[in-house]
Amino acid sequence: MADAPPANDPAFAAAAALQAAKALMIAATVTLLAALLLSLRTKSRWPACGLLFLAIASAVGFAVGHRVNSDAPDPIPQRYAAAFSALKPDQRVLLTNIIWAEAGASTGFDNIAGYNPLVLARTARFLAAVQNENPDQVAFGYSVRRPTAAYRMLRCAMVISGPTDGPIYATAGALPRLVLAGQVIAAADAPAALADVLSDDFNPARQVVLESNVSSIPTAPGANENPGSVRLDSETTDKLEIEADLPVPRVLVVTDAYSSGWKAVALAGSVQPRYEVLPADYCLRGIPLSAGHHHFVLEYRPTAYVAGGWVSLAALGTYVAALGLMWLTRGSLAAASEERSR
Repeated sequence: MADAPPANDPAFAAAAALQAAKALMIAATVTLLAALLLSLRTKSRWPACGLLFLAIASAVGFAVGHRVNSDAPDPIPQRYAAAFSALKPDQRVLLTNIIWAEAGASTGFDNIAGYNPLVLARTARFLAAVQNENPDQVAFGYSVRRPTAAYRMLRCAMVISGPTDGPIYATAGALPRLVLAGQVIAAADAPAALADVLSDDFNPARQVVLESNVSSIPTAPGANENPGSVRLDSETTDKLEIEADLPVPRVLVVTDAYSSGWKAVALAGSVQPRYEVLPADYCLRGIPLSAGHHHFVLEYRPTAYVAGGWVSLAALGTYVAALGLMWLTRGSLAAASEERSR
């Protein structure tokens, strides 16, 4: 793929100016046509049809002019495909080769580095910190200079870095999707939580680092009591239905990226009336659970999304009310127009 020309290239500037001039010319022409049709709307019904046709033509023309066409990407290298075939369900990989890093959605692997530009801040800082980079100076792109066991916390079972023929590292002990942790490590804030997670003594299979106080979960290792069971009943792109049965309180760690938009809602038969989703192990999701049976939905519902839904409903209701008012008053408006024309 050819590199994009620099912004100070005279040829690029000339091409950009020509493109902008064409866009302005099209916009001016559409505006003039719309003005002409609006001026004729009182003399005939056809200008209204012309406005509708102009709107449709403008939308179709914009879509066609901005559609990006490209050749289908080559299939991933055979050595990658062979390595991915050994992955267990829910296990992920860390693939930093920029050519193939975004191919997971079409080829069936999940990349823990996320998909540009949607890597969440905590995940990006964690990935930087495990490579001894400054977590507050995360740069675009990601490189692996040294394999580390910390990747297993993100369900990463394999690290592929560098060129296509570069080394493939296995990460032992990759965590499952759902983990019941029985020991809480309390951190004062997010930087302290990141330091605790990167400690050599931290065991993500048994421990969880929280930035909130959960007094019902012990902070010291206990006896080898039955940890209970947890299962994922169903999932979509933004919703997980989870059930758990616990003899003692635990923290459920969902080894997916944390975001404040995730909410947990209790379902019928659950021992807890409400659930709280906390940042766990710095960049994952943690849900404190009491002893007993749990059945809840973990759903991504950020406040802005809910507010946007209500705004859209209010706008739709206003539009319908305006249409109804126009329909009810159409007779009186027609009579007034006829009276003025006499």
